[in-house]
Amino acid sequence: CGIRAMAPIRRATGWMPRVMSAWPCAALVSLNLCIARHASGKDSNKGPSSKGNSRDAMTVDVMETMAHGTMLIVLRRIRPVSTFQIRVPAPAEATQVAAFMRTCYLAAYGHVASAEDTAEHLAKAYGDVLVAAALADDTMRFLIVTRELADGRLVDAGYAWLVKAEAPEPLRARSAVEVRRFYLHPDAIGSGAAEPLMAAVLDQARTWLAEGVFLSVWKESARAIRFYGRHGFRASATVHFAIGSAHYDDWLMWRLV
Repeated sequence: CGIRAMAPIRRATGWMPRVMSAWPCAALVSLNLCIARHASGKDSNKGPSSKGNSRDAMTVDVMETMAHGTMLIVLRRIRPVSTFQIRVPAPAEATQVAAFMRTCYLAAYGHVASAEDTAEHLAKAYGDVLVAAALADDTMRFLIVTRELADGRLVDAGYAWLVKAEAPEPLRARSAVEVRRFYLHPDAIGSGAAEPLMAAVLDQARTWLAEGVFLSVWKESARAIRFYGRHGFRASATVHFAIGSAHYDDWLMWRLV
C-alpha cells in the first residue's frame, strides 16, 4: 500500500513530512494506526503483548492522485484521549482547593501585575477562609474536572466557580449564573479538560433554571476569548477589574442557557 516505501523517513514513531500540495483529482482517505515501539524509542516489529512497549496513536492520511496513480503518505501524531470526570469538592477540602486555585491563577496571570499587587490579590480573592465560605454557600457551586493519567491516577485538571446572580447591566436578566472563575491547571492546558468543564457549567445553570450565563475575561486573553466564543458567549460590554492597585479592562460575555 506504499507504507513500507516511506519507512526510511522516521519510520513508525517519528514525524512524517506533511506535504499538502494541491494535487489534481486527489482523493483523501484517513486510516488509524496503532504503532508499537520499545520504551527506549527504537522501532519494534513485535506484537502488542511485548513487554516494555508503548503505543502511539497516529493517523495516516493517504492521498492518491487519480491522474498519476501515485500515493502520498502523511503521518501526524494524535493527542492521546483522556478520561474526564466532574466532581463537587466538599467544604473540608477548602485548603487544598484554595491552593489549587492559586496555582491556576499564577500560571495564567502571575505575570500581569507586580509581585506586590499579585500577592494582595491572591490573599483577597483566593484565601482559604473565603474559599471555605464559598464551598459551604448554597448559592455557589464549585466544579472540578479531573483527568486520568496514563498510569491510571486521577488528578485535578481545572475548576469553575459558579454563583447564582442577577446579571449586571446591560444584560437585564434576573435569573443568571456568574462564572466567577474558570481555570485549568497548567499541566492540563491542551488536554481537552476545558470542554467537559464548560459542559458541566452549562448543565448546572440549567439545573438552577437560569436564563443565561455571564463571565468577565481580560481583553488581552485571546485564547480564553476564543474558547468562550466557541461555546456561544458574546461580548456585551466593557467592565473594569483590579489586581491590587492596577486596573484592567475586561469583556463582559454572556450566553443564553
